[in-house]
Amino acid sequence: MTNSAAISAPVPERSWTDRSPAGHTDNARLLRYEAGRLYTAPDVLGMERDMEIRIPGRESVHLSRTPGKDRQLVLGALFTRGWIQSARDVAGMVVCEYTSQTLVQVTLEPTIRPAQRPGTVCADPNESGYGAATSGEHALLARGAKRLLTLRTRFEQQQKMHRATGAMHGAALFHGSGTLLAFAEDIGRHNALDKAIGMVLDQGLLDRVDLAVLSSRLALALTRKAIAAGIGLLAGFSVATAPSVELAHSKGMTLIGRLKPKGMNIYTHPWRLARLALHTAPTPETTEHEYRTPHF
Repeated sequence: MTNSAAISAPVPERSWTDRSPAGHTDNARLLRYEAGRLYTAPDVLGMERDMEIRIPGRESVHLSRTPGKDRQLVLGALFTRGWIQSARDVAGMVVCEYTSQTLVQVTLEPTIRPAQRPGTVCADPNESGYGAATSGEHALLARGAKRLLTLRTRFEQQQKMHRATGAMHGAALFHGSGTLLAFAEDIGRHNALDKAIGMVLDQGLLDRVDLAVLSSRLALALTRKAIAAGIGLLAGFSVATAPSVELAHSKGMTLIGRLKPKGMNIYTHPWRLARLALHTAPTPETTEHEYRTPHF
């Protein structure tokens, strides 16, 4: 048990910064074996630190995360659990740094109730089966798929911590035009998505998010988080699980796995790729804050 003397002074919400005192990474030296020889080499290690989120009258949330974007992580974690509907529902946060963990005490607005989201995204009532599309529709689907591949390239360009450590998952949220609205990295794939969702919540941009790209497999919990945020298209670098495919199909979400440089698996609702193909690309003078198109 941590001695109370080890607790730093509480940090008010307004003093939170994008960089945690613990840092994102740490430098180390290691012994490496390669091509029949041993040698010492420098390395960069990803940081991992426990966090506990406490809210009066609710069950505590325990996370193991990479320090950084902690405020956004808290917002995203509470939102995807259905405990808040917007950043305005949080009256305040106080963070205490223990020697063993970070404790975040959250106060909600007194009128807040559990979020009543429909838990679904808009499905096209005229959606056709995989083999029933016309040649023109197939061409649009192919154009949308190619556009999604360009977003994968942009995603990889953002993975600075992963390039340094090889240990980080990433999550990106895009508008249908291709505008990047949020990107986050974390040792945990669930945390990365919560951080990205928290970022757009903090900026009031959630209603502009049309698709999410993840570096991980598409596990059920991640699909649930994306559905809770009303995201119409979820793509991952790895495969989807059977329950994720079933949930995405029933909730109207387009689920795409094995997003590789030259291809992808389209599990559910492929028609959204055609919508993606028809979106207007942003012009250089247009900022992301000008987009107000609802979910496609």
